[in-house]
Amino acid sequence: MASIILNDDLYDPQKGFRLRQVANIRTLTTLRQLDGPRKGLALRLIIDADLLTQMKNGESIISLDGADLKEVELVGSNLTKVNLRDTDLRKAKLIDAVLQGAKLWDSDMREAQLEGATLDGADMNLVNLTNADLTSASLQEVYLQRCNLEHAKLNDADMRGALLLGGTSLLHADLSGADLTDAVLNSAVIEESQLSEEQRKSVKGLPNKWYIQPS
Repeated sequence: MASIILNDDLYDPQKGFRLRQVANIRTLTTLRQLDGPRKGLALRLIIDADLLTQMKNGESIISLDGADLKEVELVGSNLTKVNLRDTDLRKAKLIDAVLQGAKLWDSDMREAQLEGATLDGADMNLVNLTNADLTSASLQEVYLQRCNLEHAKLNDADMRGALLLGGTSLLHADLSGADLTDAVLNSAVIEESQLSEEQRKSVKGLPNKWYIQPS
């Protein structure tokens, strides 16, 4: 792997195509074999080597698309605009991590620790965040399409301008103290009792229909 990383052709959009394929396969294979802390160490090396940076054609040198990142420890890491589509991030430790503008489509983030994380502008289509801890996280203008945030901790989260679309579920989520100014909740699945009067007044669009627990 070291010889591949040191090869200048790896960074060329045309010449390095095959090298990047080999690097991706080795990276994904290695990550499946490691425990959470070691996955974190491996990814920090990749981040420090700038291998997740996008090239001129918009693709990153190494893609984490579909990676097994279960229980990975990346506290405080910078994952800005990184492609994390279809990744397994269950129980990942991402406290204070920066995921601004990240692509998280179809990722499994159940029970992930995202306290204080920055997810501003992240694209989160079909993300499962059941039981995730997003306490004091920043989710400004985040795009949440058909996501599951049931039982998530969103207390004191900054969700200004967030778009919750396609039936994104917030059932049983803790939204106490969350800033929902200009958030769009028109199609969100949520009970009226989950929002304070102040929160209901601050949102840009309330749910078209409040969820009512079946008797």
